[in-house]
Amino acid sequence: MSPLVSVVIPLFNKERYVGEALQSVLSQTVQNLEVVVVDDGSTDNSAERVAALKDERIRLIRQVNAGAAAARNAGIMAARGEWIAFLDADDRWLPHNLECHFKQLEQQPDVQWSAGLFNRRSGTHVAPMKINRVLLASQSDGNVVRDVLMVLPHGFLCTDTMLIRKDVFIEIGGMDQTLRTAEDLDMWLRIALAYPRMAYCVEPIAEYSVEVAGSLTHQQVRDPLNLPHFRFARKHQVTAAELSTERQDAVNRLVKGLVQIGIRRLLLAGFHPEAGQILDEFRSVLGDGSYGTHRRLARIPTVLLRAGFGVKQLLKKA
Repeated sequence: MSPLVSVVIPLFNKERYVGEALQSVLSQTVQNLEVVVVDDGSTDNSAERVAALKDERIRLIRQVNAGAAAARNAGIMAARGEWIAFLDADDRWLPHNLECHFKQLEQQPDVQWSAGLFNRRSGTHVAPMKINRVLLASQSDGNVVRDVLMVLPHGFLCTDTMLIRKDVFIEIGGMDQTLRTAEDLDMWLRIALAYPRMAYCVEPIAEYSVEVAGSLTHQQVRDPLNLPHFRFARKHQVTAAELSTERQDAVNRLVKGLVQIGIRRLLLAGFHPEAGQILDEFRSVLGDGSYGTHRRLARIPTVLLRAGFGVKQLLKKA
């Protein structure tokens, strides 16, 4: 019998989707599991939808809204299982998710965590993710990634596909609750520094829902110089400085990617002066090409940026 898995689901205003997410967990081919749903201060009927499901494997925890990292941390602390898995409330697992993990882990009993491929879903359209040469080159014996830092910048890790020993969280610490963006990426990076090898299912085991982001407004960006993207970057610039050259380059790619996303968010929200300050702060990380491209973007009026005027052409050069 497989060890007990605690599936942690952070929940915030997902009443339309949470039932399907839960059903995808309860329908697993591996059934030794519990589900810890942490309602993060939902203002709709999300929690009520969960409470209405009379299944002894489901536990519902309620907390004041504090973000996904805090909700996941609460779920981890409440978990009774030896292994922790995650699922977002608007995503779903494929039926063999846990089965695939444990098949890989049986072959590599010293490995402390596992991940896998995933599909991207938009409405009824599902786009399968395919293994590519970057991930293949990072594997050695079986389906084990030799160094997770080498694949992190390429988007092969999705929270919905992670399975991690609870002891690892006790050792490394929980998710960084100061980050409302990239808190999961931060967690995987920190684990990878201590446990570089990872089992990996080279087939889709989850479906990630691709949400269309709304327009970004001044109200949505309250502290432009301290977006989570930039806090992540400041934090892990220090991390990179302590690594060997190859691993340092991998962390720097992560940092650069988050900074670019944050700068574009500022520009779309109309914070052009603040974007300029961030560009200057991270110029060495961005490199001359990306720095110059984003400087040119910063000269385009916000209304035209939101309309996509010139953006695609410039970003191709970033």
